[in-house]
Amino acid sequence: MKLFLTSSAAGFVTINGISVLREFARANGFLNLLKKQLISPVKCIVMASDPQRYAANDAFASSLGDGFLIDGFQLERVEVCDSRNSKTIVDRIDEYNVVFLAGGHVPTQNLFFKSIDLKSRLKNYDGVVIGRSAGSMNCADIVYAQPELVGEAIDPNYERYLDGLGLINFSIIPHFEFIKDEMLDGLDIVKDICLPDSKIRPFYALINNSFIYSENGCSTLFGEAYFFKDGGFDLICWEEKSIDL
Repeated sequence: MKLFLTSSAAGFVTINGISVLREFARANGFLNLLKKQLISPVKCIVMASDPQRYAANDAFASSLGDGFLIDGFQLERVEVCDSRNSKTIVDRIDEYNVVFLAGGHVPTQNLFFKSIDLKSRLKNYDGVVIGRSAGSMNCADIVYAQPELVGEAIDPNYERYLDGLGLINFSIIPHFEFIKDEMLDGLDIVKDICLPDSKIRPFYALINNSFIYSENGCSTLFGEAYFFKDGGFDLICWEEKSIDL
């Protein structure tokens, strides 16, 4: 498996509340590495974040197909796996050379992945897996589901640690350049949520242009990123630089 863990894999814009892809990210060599590892024609399956959001899932798959074409890939098909077809299409996952794990609400996607036993189906998968945001987070063995929606940060029953796909043995959070200045439920996300949680389990924080590439148990981080551990955090990599994890 060739695994790309991204905060945002591409240049997305929001149209009528739906995230639409324009082209894949160029920063930090993402597109060049993707072209090196992905053999055309592209046969892609999009694993939804919310299996009930049919219109949004279809729109995302369509725009993802456009993105492949814009960046010069030969495209055979892009199909969605959600609650309309998950019982049948997931059985054919080896027919696709790209599995795209969509972004969205981490716990919602985590439950969907468990319902279709995606973890076991990816165990011997030999293609390219691209995670975006929540999709990347759910790749961890233990997922850090940082509170995101109103009420989650103060809900004593909200589960911040979930069993994930087990494709990596570390946790990540995306979009750090945005969340570092945000509040949730009256709490500072970094000071009052991220830092205390890093005492329980460390994690990497990625900005939108950074990503992690993993293959054969070896992972490399590209671009600006931070490491949270023991109640503190440090900048560990810079734009257009890379480090082995």
